[in-house]
Amino acid sequence: MYNSSELKKIQQKKLEILIDIAKFCNENKIRYWLDSGTLLGAVRHSGFIPWDDDIDIIIMQEDAKFLKENYKSENFEIVDTNEEGINFYKVISKKEQVQVGNSIAELDIDIFLVTYYPDSLKLKFWNSFFHLKKNRIDRFSFSLFFTNILINLKRKLEKTKLFNYKNIEKKIAYILDEAKKKNKAMPNIAYTPDCGFYLIIWREDEIFPLKKMKFEGIEFNIPNNYDTYLKKMYYSYMDLPSKRKKEF
Repeated sequence: MYNSSELKKIQQKKLEILIDIAKFCNENKIRYWLDSGTLLGAVRHSGFIPWDDDIDIIIMQEDAKFLKENYKSENFEIVDTNEEGINFYKVISKKEQVQVGNSIAELDIDIFLVTYYPDSLKLKFWNSFFHLKKNRIDRFSFSLFFTNILINLKRKLEKTKLFNYKNIEKKIAYILDEAKKKNKAMPNIAYTPDCGFYLIIWREDEIFPLKKMKFEGIEFNIPNNYDTYLKKMYYSYMDLPSKRKKEF
């Protein structure tokens, strides 16, 4: 755990990374937006969640290669990461570190990728196993009747291959691949299959056109309908959690 002065210093250093990467994205017309706890912090606290130092942003998968190949900075660099099979980018500080007790705090922000998805009952079905595994059902995607069926299936499926993340990722990736081959309409946006998250499926108009909101006094991009966006992630997102519960 950090003390308050250490946390503030780490937050400030990570904010500098965000400012730089956002500037590059804006100059190169790369659509990015604040995500997860960073978006929640912007909406609920106008900045960092007071006890948190994470910064997460999203870009479209189609922009990832350009960003990786063309972002140049004296102070920061983009690295690929594969933590426990979860693929995303980190923007790390090349020069600075923050001493925290006897250890060094990482100075980085995370960039996750999203892509377009079709309206597909099969997609929702396989995605539901991510939700089941995390004891979470997306009630925005299913009727109460179907939700109850999925919950009842959980006990029977916990020991099967259906509850293996990699198998679920492959199923979702296959559905996405087939939809692209058939030029199906892609009205939804969600994390890429290899991000390792259950898909929170947003409609395109819930994200675009992007809006601006201040985070630590500086304007950054946020989803168009950030209220629905956050409810799909956190439900009652304006409620402060108990002391024992962390938000990610």
